[in-house]
Amino acid sequence: MVEILLVVAIMVALGGLSVVASQAFSNRDSLDTASNILVQTIRRAQILSQSVDGDSTWGVYVDSQNVVLFQGATYATRDAAFDELFELDGNLFASGMSEIVFDRFTGEPQTTGTMTLGTTLGENKNIVINSKGMIEY
Repeated sequence: MVEILLVVAIMVALGGLSVVASQAFSNRDSLDTASNILVQTIRRAQILSQSVDGDSTWGVYVDSQNVVLFQGATYATRDAAFDELFELDGNLFASGMSEIVFDRFTGEPQTTGTMTLGTTLGENKNIVINSKGMIEY
C-alpha cells in the first residue's frame, strides 16, 4: 500500500513539473515569435519610408495586445486604411517606447530607444533602435 502511494506521489510530482516546463517553453516560444514579428515590422516600416511608399512616412506602434504597421506622421494621425495588425499572445506584455516613425528617403527614426516585450514569467527581450535605424535584439 505504501509503495503504491509513493509511486502515485512521484507520478503527480513529475506531471506537475512537466506542466510548468511546457508552460515556460510555450511562453519563451511566444516571446521569440513576437520579437521576430516586431523586428520585421520595424524593418518593413523603415523600408517603406525609404522608398516613400504612398508619399508618406511609416511607423510601428506597439501596445500590450498588438503590433501595428501604420502610414503617417504619428499613430494618432495615421491613415488607418493602411494599417497592418499583428496580434500578440495573451501571455506577453510590451513596455518602453511604444511608437517609432521613420523619415522618408533616409529611413532614420524620428525617435530612438528601446521596446521591450516580456512574458508573465519574467523573461524579457529588448529591441533597441539607434539613431541610424539599426535594430539590436
